Amino acid sequence: MVLLRRIQPEQPAKMGTPEYRIGYTCTFSPRTINVLKIIVKPVAKLPKWHPGKGERAWVFVDEVFLN
Repeated sequence: MVLLRRIQPEQPAKMGTPEYRIGYTCTFSPRTINVLKIIVKPVAKLPKWHPGKGERAWVFVDEVFLN
């Protein structure tokens, strides 16, 4: 396995548009891939402005597009 790219989205400072509505783009140089492993780590503690403050965040992945 080879790390192709790592992204770390900026965490919002206040309640706004939910992150699940925002897409993320991860680009890397063209290459042949047989297996793609995606690792997503949730925020350890939700911020004070969040209704679930102090709790561990959840991560939901609905679709992954490869081009």
